[in-house]
Amino acid sequence: MHLVLLLRPEVFDRHRANTVVRTRVAVHTVATQTKDLPLAIRAATWYFVHHERSAEANRGWYGFARRDNMGPMEWTPVPPESPIDVFTAEERPDLWEQSHSDEPFRGIWPEYNLHGNHTERYFGALFPQHARVQVLVCDRSTNRVVARGRTIPFRWNGSLEDLPRGIDALGLRALDDPSPPTALSALAAEVAADQQGRGLSRLVVQAMGTAARRAGLAPLVAPVRPSWKDRYPLTPIDRYATWKRFDGLPFDPWMRVHVRLGATILRTEPQSLRIQAPVTDWELWTEMTFPEDGVYVFPSGLAPLHVREGTGAYWEPNVWMLHEV
Repeated sequence: MHLVLLLRPEVFDRHRANTVVRTRVAVHTVATQTKDLPLAIRAATWYFVHHERSAEANRGWYGFARRDNMGPMEWTPVPPESPIDVFTAEERPDLWEQSHSDEPFRGIWPEYNLHGNHTERYFGALFPQHARVQVLVCDRSTNRVVARGRTIPFRWNGSLEDLPRGIDALGLRALDDPSPPTALSALAAEVAADQQGRGLSRLVVQAMGTAARRAGLAPLVAPVRPSWKDRYPLTPIDRYATWKRFDGLPFDPWMRVHVRLGATILRTEPQSLRIQAPVTDWELWTEMTFPEDGVYVFPSGLAPLHVREGTGAYWEPNVWMLHEV
């Protein structure tokens, strides 16, 4: 019996200026001559999974390794020969300032995403108040910040009922709740535009977990912005989050990174981040025209834009994911 399977994922950098990757399927032929069909299928499946994991390792999907010369953030997941160091903004405030003036970080988000109705308030409160949990990834060979993780401590009793209703609710609770924080939430894992494809987004998530543990703020949660949701803006986030690949891992690449690091899905949030602004602003941000009231999809949007009486209203969805650290 001759069995031919057409399999092989080939991973490459995603288009648009975001911090995650996309995949396409290329064709590879695995020919197996055997009389045991189940055995042949298992062998070919092993090849598929093994090839994908090997490709990820070649791109820099590192495991934990102790470095003798690594600097302040001990047990950060980088190999000994890597030029990468990880610091907190408390340890290196100069790198924090550099990351906010560095051009490669300016284009990684869609323009509209920089105009949340509440985001400036809580993103603006991270430094210096919460400097010890802001993560900076520095490349010694170029002496610059190549990735960063922005986080915020908040009070959470661990129940789904007490979990904030999205990133806006999280940020506002972190600022307004006088109770001592008990957990840490990621706000953004960002890789400089010219550094994407090195596996740095995974490193940032792991470093945020280290920062949470060191600060006594376990667990780490993340309102994940799914990286392929903009391809399916009309699909509800609760359905999109359930899509799986052949191997049982999430369909979405960014969610898949979190799951491979041990994260679990808590719940979806269809109304996580609010952006409501005049239609003229939306036309500038999206380079589109909205000639009449209605519902529109737009480039890089994760959900539709609702236009009415000169105002565009958008709710960005997220998926809450939990890392036990």
